[in-house]
Amino acid sequence: MGRVRNVAVAAIATVATVGAVSYAAAADPVLSAMSGDRTTPVKVSGGRKGRIVGGRTVGDLDSETGSQFFAKIFTPDGSGFYCAGSLVSGSHVLTRAGCNVLPGDVVRVGGTKLFEGLEYKVAKVNTHPGFKPVGDVHDIAMLTLANPRSEAVMVRAGVAPVAMNTNFGSPHGFYVTGFGATDEAAATAGSLQLKRGYQPLRTWDQCAAIFKQVRLPSGKLLPINRWAQVCTNYLSRKSGALCERDVGGPMFRADDKWIGGIKVKVYTLYAVSSFWIGTAAERCPQGLPNVGTKVAYYKAWIKAAMARPSLAAAAAAGVAAEVTAAALWTPAEVLKQRAQAAGCAGVAAGDYASLRGGVAAAVGGPAGFRGLWAGYGMGVATYAPFAAVYFSVYEAVRPGASAPGRRGDDGPAAASGDDDDDGEWGPRLAAAATAGGVAAAVTCPLDVLRTRWWCAPPQ
Repeated sequence: MGRVRNVAVAAIATVATVGAVSYAAAADPVLSAMSGDRTTPVKVSGGRKGRIVGGRTVGDLDSETGSQFFAKIFTPDGSGFYCAGSLVSGSHVLTRAGCNVLPGDVVRVGGTKLFEGLEYKVAKVNTHPGFKPVGDVHDIAMLTLANPRSEAVMVRAGVAPVAMNTNFGSPHGFYVTGFGATDEAAATAGSLQLKRGYQPLRTWDQCAAIFKQVRLPSGKLLPINRWAQVCTNYLSRKSGALCERDVGGPMFRADDKWIGGIKVKVYTLYAVSSFWIGTAAERCPQGLPNVGTKVAYYKAWIKAAMARPSLAAAAAAGVAAEVTAAALWTPAEVLKQRAQAAGCAGVAAGDYASLRGGVAAAVGGPAGFRGLWAGYGMGVATYAPFAAVYFSVYEAVRPGASAPGRRGDDGPAAASGDDDDDGEWGPRLAAAATAGGVAAAVTCPLDVLRTRWWCAPPQ
């Protein structure tokens, strides 16, 4: 049923589970801090119905559903739904660290049904370095998607990133949405239709009435950062409570604003749902606190997690890779070049007719075995600039790159007009060809010098 941390109330001993580690004691828990993760993905059957506990069903025409940015996270086969998140750019999803998402997992965005939406693969997971599973401190993670789509594809699919709050202020409360378990006992596997609830925001002074009773197996209070976390749902019996597999999803507002004389709905992500307080009788009760991680508090970390590599960093990475690789392929390149150039200055036509003969000829000079690495420096001098130019140009022109007239990582990539559901293959190939052509033109003179060096007689 997901990762559960059962914690003692006052002096009552409990059984606590953190990940795979159990702490045994004498009595049953009264209150528990609960959250879900990838350890219990669920394959939802077509006949199941339900909602976020106490919430309501939403449809595609519901203006406050948030389905356009709601991210559904699955196991790599795409069938095991286990956590939620929010699309915050054309290539990034914000979720909770405790979801334990892995590269290769599947993400679907868009639509109010569980298996609808654009499908992505997770390329990279950036978990906050301060995350601690005990207490879900710094419970936030950024997913980078492997196959971002063009803006045209996203618009056709009804998908759009949500804006992120940068100044928390004093909101009344938040919408919460999810496909998770739909009853207070968490006996159901979940819902195929998106459900939504509204949770009023509570102060931590109000929620302290509950949290001062919730303790870790060590006897310490459950760690809470009042500046970084929000408490919702306490004493609200009709708000809609989080349950299994709802965590990681958005706590957001959908406010009406007038822009240019037109009333529009503005969606803003305020928090990432993290965990909730349950009891032995009701695993997902209404009226007890739900906790989220504030987006505004982590805005600097989020910005860094979404940042693209600088062109200088891309160039430096290419150079470092080339310097290392050149040490491995230089001997083979020396033999190949001399075999192809048999008869040029100092290279006998028959010396490089076979691999054994070529090696013998290369090491037979005064340099010995170092003769196999003849021109290593010249090779690095040629290919390192090629790699630097190639990767910096590719980073600048590839789909999703920030450039004048493009939205970059603050939104979906510019429209490519590509109808392919896989997204950006045409533009990516064009970007690679452009980068290769520019790099070849810039480094061609060095390549000529390198070839003549390798054809020189062994010294």
